[in-house]
Amino acid sequence: MAVAFDYKAPLSNKILTNGFSFVLRTVGPVPAAFDIDAFGAEVRSAFQSGISLWTSSMKDIEARLSPDLRKFLDGRTSRSSNGYSLFIPPQVIRLACPQSATFVVELGFDDEELFPKFPLVLARAKIEGRTIALNMRAFQCFRSEFKFDANKRLSFQLDDGCINLVPIMAHELGHAFGLNHFDDAATHALMDSQFSRDALAPTERDTLALAAVLEQSIVGATPGVLRFVSSSGVRPPADWAGFPPN
Repeated sequence: MAVAFDYKAPLSNKILTNGFSFVLRTVGPVPAAFDIDAFGAEVRSAFQSGISLWTSSMKDIEARLSPDLRKFLDGRTSRSSNGYSLFIPPQVIRLACPQSATFVVELGFDDEELFPKFPLVLARAKIEGRTIALNMRAFQCFRSEFKFDANKRLSFQLDDGCINLVPIMAHELGHAFGLNHFDDAATHALMDSQFSRDALAPTERDTLALAAVLEQSIVGATPGVLRFVSSSGVRPPADWAGFPPN
């Protein structure tokens, strides 16, 4: 079930809607042991966590945002008579019918054009679009874990060796809304082209940049369109010592 769900766009950037839906699309032969339904649940969880990270980060600096953005956040805040409030990010559902979905998540099992062996990237997305591609060719295990450590950081690699899909989806959603890579040597951010372990969730710089693009008049590409104006891909942290690509 999804709460306060619809496809209306509350801001000038029409990629942000009051509810998101996606379908999975595979490219290349799918391994026989691959459970696409189980993986779809991981993608949905990571997609929802990514949306929650972005919208909650805006909620944290609400006083610095424009009236339109504050109105959007206020409209998603439920208040009780005894003074409690609950912020409800836009909800995410997975669909089976591509004609109804607002996003396509492509699983690239064999796509040398999109995911060459070098440089090794985790995912790519259409900038100002509605398509995200995961590099299933080189990385065999993605899993969603929305949990922070004692230093309030997300993990990149999980205890079972899988890569955390949450920061990947959050990064690629940033591209979908219209953000490019930052890559400022002086500071780390979620939208850098290479992950840093201290910036696997939106920083203040990320959040202010997102707030700016959400107020731009952006229609965005239709779901399923990825080539041409796509991101160059996000790379694992420099100190990551995972398995080499196949």
